[in-house]
Amino acid sequence: MLPVVPLAVPARTPLRQRVCSQQLLLLGLTATTVLTSSTLACESPMVIAGSPATSITVSLSPHPPSTESEMLDWLRGIAFSGSPGDLAKSIRPARPVDGSFDNASPWLFWRLTTKQGDGTKMVEVRRTSSGKILLRERPDATAKTQTYRLNSDTALRHISSWNICSPDWLSRRDVLPEGTAVAWPHPVLPALVNFDKDLLGARLLGGGFAQIDPAKRDLAQSSLTARRPKNDAAPRRYGLLVWINAAPGGTIPKSLETACDAAGIFIVSPNDVPNECPIADRCQHVMDAIATVCQTLPIDPARIFTSGISGGGKTSAILHTCFPEIITGSIPMVGFIGYENVPAENGKMYQGQFRKPRAEVFSLLKSHRFAPITGSQDFNRDVTHATARLYTRDGLTVKVWDVPGMAHSVAPSATVQEALSWIEETLQQKQAALNTKGGLLAESAKDEASRKALIAAAPWSDAAWKAYQDLGMFARQEEVKPRREAK
Repeated sequence: MLPVVPLAVPARTPLRQRVCSQQLLLLGLTATTVLTSSTLACESPMVIAGSPATSITVSLSPHPPSTESEMLDWLRGIAFSGSPGDLAKSIRPARPVDGSFDNASPWLFWRLTTKQGDGTKMVEVRRTSSGKILLRERPDATAKTQTYRLNSDTALRHISSWNICSPDWLSRRDVLPEGTAVAWPHPVLPALVNFDKDLLGARLLGGGFAQIDPAKRDLAQSSLTARRPKNDAAPRRYGLLVWINAAPGGTIPKSLETACDAAGIFIVSPNDVPNECPIADRCQHVMDAIATVCQTLPIDPARIFTSGISGGGKTSAILHTCFPEIITGSIPMVGFIGYENVPAENGKMYQGQFRKPRAEVFSLLKSHRFAPITGSQDFNRDVTHATARLYTRDGLTVKVWDVPGMAHSVAPSATVQEALSWIEETLQQKQAALNTKGGLLAESAKDEASRKALIAAAPWSDAAWKAYQDLGMFARQEEVKPRREAK
């Protein structure tokens, strides 16, 4: 149970004084202002013969197929094609502490062009086993070729959709039985974010400096429990729900299964991240689990959710609040805590356990939904409702499920299904509209051109998947070479 502490800090105390003076219980963090080398300007590799690149194609292969439409491109190994925006601002020269480019694992390739189309550049993107993202222009014939690093915190809104799955995903999926929780049979891969001190400060402490140890990542020792939904023979793009346990082990509650089966959602649970696990390690395991499944199976980036019980529920809410570029909804069970102190009884307060995200990150949450679940006998009931009021005050969409008679336990299946359906309501409406549109177009989709037009007009619809199969595209995926697994 969260401790109740006296209201010792005046509400109008300046933010720096409040943050530096109070202890953040879950994280053990304090805030200071620091200057690091990442704040210094430097040359970007996204310049071609003196002109900035205005177009970028991100792909699994240095020789990707020509771009056609969202679904076709994605399934053939093209993660993104369009304007790079302000991505260059997140690129800095690599430091020795970032690791060796030569020892890092190949991941993606950038093909950059200028507005006039008279200049091109190929950049190879690799990742270290610790999750650092390194860049180098190709060909790298000379030893003097500069290696760069990508700041995943500031670049996350660009790169969050780059977790594109391997082209052999059907065979990888079919290793998993339908409707049964089993040990994940594939390697665990590093996430786009690395919970070092910089990231902990930037994301969980509003730009401050973390006074806790960074995550100790050992992918070779990491393991996951996963569950493929029932009735899953046909190809489709899945949702993903990450379950965070309060106790050791990655046991997936039965009450999640019916809801996720109905919605076509994979469930994954990191093993051995109980409440006693340090917060940085716990967050890292969750994010690595997301990255692993997203690079193995076709996961809809708009349908990545977190849930957990007790301390796992709090962690699910913290990660959703602080990383809305990756996590798009959450169902915290009997554990929901926020970024400010919230009132308890007798004029006291429940302490906030992290800091409110910066404005550009927080604004992304406005289109998301939080569905905390508590019960009339749950000792975290009051703080759950108080935190919901805080989030609602700040413009976020929250709906609390308060189950009569439920104690500090996993919610019943019917409640989970209601909460998940509510989180997915807008997404499911959009999918239904695409299915309707695709069904109408399918009546006249009899040749290659019309089938590709259907896929472009109604991507990820049932009819689009059928057209993709009719085009023989699954066989053609073998043309895209999958990257090596992380070392």
